[in-house]
Amino acid sequence: MSNLRILRLNNCNPNLTTLSTDKSSFTYKLDPDLVNLGRCLVEVVSGVVTLTSQALSGDANSAINATSVIVPTNVNMVLIGSNIPQVGMDSFTGGDPTILGFAPFNTTTPSAATAGTTGSAVTIPNVVPIIGQNNVFLCDKLPSQIEISKLYWSIAATPILSAANNYTTNALPVEIILKLTFIDME
Repeated sequence: MSNLRILRLNNCNPNLTTLSTDKSSFTYKLDPDLVNLGRCLVEVVSGVVTLTSQALSGDANSAINATSVIVPTNVNMVLIGSNIPQVGMDSFTGGDPTILGFAPFNTTTPSAATAGTTGSAVTIPNVVPIIGQNNVFLCDKLPSQIEISKLYWSIAATPILSAANNYTTNALPVEIILKLTFIDME
């Protein structure tokens, strides 16, 4: 027997979610009945992440001040992590956190217009889709609350995952849609 549920999680409703202080993550409290359903397959259906609060003006190559982007200059990917436990091993992160997907975007490019202040401009869209559809993993039991975090690989000799909190003025929207198929139900 199986039981299907869809979770559409986003950080836009302050009555249902709690934002971290640096706005790089949010938590959503699950109904205990859902948690008690036990083991499930978790599938990433889709998602989007907002990278900057500034709207593009003109064509897709319009420059945006790099200081308003959630990742530092020269980082071209945001990863979406969660605290949903994964059965098995993940060599990407060692299993902590579970990566639900990633959002690649155009790399930063030098710009004379901002060279005096930030040294670069960013040619990115405001919102990018999360790549991770059909990312499926087994979870023995959901946590009582799910945490969704925006991350990036730091630029270092040994990269580490860091919070995508370069821009903390506004809570920029992120959404992830998960399909949960509960198994081993009695």
